[in-house]
Amino acid sequence: MLPHILSIRVILLLLLTLSAICIPANATNRLTTKDFTYLGAFRLPGDETPPQTFAYGGNAMTFNPDGDPENTDAYPGSLFVMGHDRIAYGTLPNGNQVAEISVPEPVISRNLADLPYASFIQNFHEVVANYFHDMEEIPKVGLAYLNHPATGPKIHLTWGQHLQPENTPSQGWFNPTLTNPDFQGVWFIGNQNLYSVNAYLFEIPAAWADAHAHGRYLGTGRMRDGGQGGMGPTLFAYRPWRDDGTAPPSGTVLTETPLLLYENAYNTDQIVRAMNGYQHPDEWEGGAWITTTSGQSAVLFAGAKSTGAKYWYGYINARGSEYPCVDHHVTDFVTCRLANGDACPAEDFAGCCNEAEGNCASYRGWWSTRFDAQFILFDPADLARVVSGELESWQPQPYASLDIDQHLYLNPPVWDEISVGTGNQRRYRIGDVAYDRAHDLLYVLEYLADGGKPVVHVWRVGGDHDATTALITHYYESILERPPEAEGLAYWQDLIAESQTQPIDVKPIFREMANFFFNSDEYLARNTTDQQFVANLYLTFFQREPDETGYAFWLEQLASGAQRNDVMIFFLYSQEFLDFMQSLGF
Repeated sequence: MLPHILSIRVILLLLLTLSAICIPANATNRLTTKDFTYLGAFRLPGDETPPQTFAYGGNAMTFNPDGDPENTDAYPGSLFVMGHDRIAYGTLPNGNQVAEISVPEPVISRNLADLPYASFIQNFHEVVANYFHDMEEIPKVGLAYLNHPATGPKIHLTWGQHLQPENTPSQGWFNPTLTNPDFQGVWFIGNQNLYSVNAYLFEIPAAWADAHAHGRYLGTGRMRDGGQGGMGPTLFAYRPWRDDGTAPPSGTVLTETPLLLYENAYNTDQIVRAMNGYQHPDEWEGGAWITTTSGQSAVLFAGAKSTGAKYWYGYINARGSEYPCVDHHVTDFVTCRLANGDACPAEDFAGCCNEAEGNCASYRGWWSTRFDAQFILFDPADLARVVSGELESWQPQPYASLDIDQHLYLNPPVWDEISVGTGNQRRYRIGDVAYDRAHDLLYVLEYLADGGKPVVHVWRVGGDHDATTALITHYYESILERPPEAEGLAYWQDLIAESQTQPIDVKPIFREMANFFFNSDEYLARNTTDQQFVANLYLTFFQREPDETGYAFWLEQLASGAQRNDVMIFFLYSQEFLDFMQSLGF
């Protein structure tokens, strides 16, 4: 029985504020959020002495299926990872060096000391020593390993910077033997806006590219905050080599096939022809074209999504994350908006600090009341419809999203908090991604997780894994903050398997599991706060962070005397829980 304070008002609020995860019934070949199984993380080798360090790097990464051939474990191949960024004005002109590393077996642990280290296969080398020196102010770089018969193995590259100079080529390639990179380039992507083309880069499967993109096997794009390259992630297919496999002359304008391109904020002050839920602080830092060995596919983008009730251009407000702090000197665009794209109330445009006087709580930029690290998934069929002219390039929308914050460490050095923020306002959460197509492995960089160095997280992608085991493991990790012990895992697996043979609905077993875990001595000994408890409910049952309205509401209910078990019951019987379980096949 729900207590009297959990009135009809609660039900109405939850219907309005808890969004369900919906997977269309006819999308049987789409990759779904249930197809991601977290495998753990590993650390990067080396110290933090620039430029030959991964510290303040991780701008770009790509998987090499031909790397580390003597390795016979479950994680073959290698990763090319970019190190410490260049710093402009001669401060660090030889940054953005590239190294090749092995892939150790990842470990799930909240303790960084438990994670294994990768090892160097090739140490750092400056593969673009004589290039891109006009773009060293916050470089934006992508890498993609491609072994095509016409060219042999090459690492393709795209390069830009935060404030992009005009008429600057962005693309090139180099050899995987880093001591002999033989860099070739530099080339333009058609006549596209440079803020749309030069931050991430990945392989497009040959069968799709041959059928829909005129044999253009590489996808390049960029998501520039403020919507200056488009109000959502962009993607263009291209092929840089000539028919004989050789590199074209420097300055060549390569022919591109647009696959994804939303409206540019330079063209309008309205949030229109944008990705659903778009906000100006959105960051999409990496991408991969997923085709699993079990037959699913998706185009994935990874980054820190602005999900706040308000977002603005300016600074963090020292009063709290819910308060904007706009740069009130900027008046040539709308500097504060609500989540729906409308302008903020007039009082939010007053500003709260003066950067010239040194009293601002952060560096200037696009901020939000909340960021979440997410994967978003697009249907390749929608991109094919763009190529055929059936859809405009701004019409495809993500069909699913997956919040991954529960797996991140989110522990930047204190001195970097003025730049990246903290808590709900932590931006720059994750960087580039790399994909091992043959083994269904997705590698994702988390910025500033190991001091100044990134950490590499690993997911297995594809529908052949055991969804029951994955969800049981998730309950252990979310509630008890540890992997399942073998005996406990087997107990819950057997209960669910017995019900499925009947067949009987297994949701009551997961409800029983949740009740058992949340009321166990192990959980109660942690003495969690109400804030931690509510966050646990959202992460456990919906696999997402709490929305601000729902989070505040449940904290108010608990403060007013609601019992934790009664609040948990509401989550376990909510429509979002039912829809989420259905999306997992339960």
